[in-house]
Amino acid sequence: MGWYYGWSSKKELIQELVKTYTTSIGESSLTLRHCYRGNTYRGVLWSVKFITHANKSSKIIICCDLLHRKYNDGWGFKPMDETMGPCYYSCPMSYLNMVPIPDSIYAINWRSKVIEYHKNLKERITRERKMCGQIKNT
Repeated sequence: MGWYYGWSSKKELIQELVKTYTTSIGESSLTLRHCYRGNTYRGVLWSVKFITHANKSSKIIICCDLLHRKYNDGWGFKPMDETMGPCYYSCPMSYLNMVPIPDSIYAINWRSKVIEYHKNLKERITRERKMCGQIKNT
């Protein structure tokens, strides 16, 4: 899948990506939770979505939409989900707890990297606080 551009602001694009919708054939998407991790020009929109298909089957997924601002094209996104094994790991840990593990080796590997990312982040923050004297060595 490629990139889709044409939104005038990041806020407008995020509102579009997280809105609830139902198609004419009965498919629907409901965003249960979302957050943006990034800066002024690019980042990742993490979301947990409840998807219902036309045949009434449903699933909960973790979406990883890459967001980017192009000078002449405005804001755009590249849609992905955890079964695609994205190379981004800042997904909130609470999202992993909300969604059953999909039957996908890519999702399983991705989840382990998310857990490792957060473990390393916590260790780095603790180390930096110790260096700044905010935490006493024990």
